[in-house]
Amino acid sequence: MYAREYPYKSVKPRIIAEEYIVDESGYELKDYKFFCFHGEPKIVQIDFGRFKNHRRQIYTAALEALSEVKFFNYPIDWSAKIDIPKNFPQMLHIAKVLSEGIPFVRVDLYNVSGRIYFGEFTFFPEAGFLKFDPDKYDYLFGSWLNLDDV
Repeated sequence: MYAREYPYKSVKPRIIAEEYIVDESGYELKDYKFFCFHGEPKIVQIDFGRFKNHRRQIYTAALEALSEVKFFNYPIDWSAKIDIPKNFPQMLHIAKVLSEGIPFVRVDLYNVSGRIYFGEFTFFPEAGFLKFDPDKYDYLFGSWLNLDDV
């Protein structure tokens, strides 16, 4: 394994069974990933098609499309129509509350028929090997991170 994410080193393996949930497509979920810096969601990545043709779209927290940015291992697809949930502001608020006091965390949420589910906290997206294109997004994300109090 190339990543070696040290925070998971001492975690005892367990099996967890959860309720199976699907969105309006009937077979999968859209995964709303909020990139939060010091309790402020800045970027939203929406993943879809995970079991057929994994793609994503990337937005600011104000839902402005970031059509030029590319990162991670899956293609950006602006041809797909993503209906933003009506309760998206509530999702944004949940991400804000959950990330409060944390220099950086990605908060993953799901939205099924207006019900919001928590997915996970991710402290090392792509195991810390994230590559941005264009490079200016490396600097933008870095400018949001303040480690003075850590």
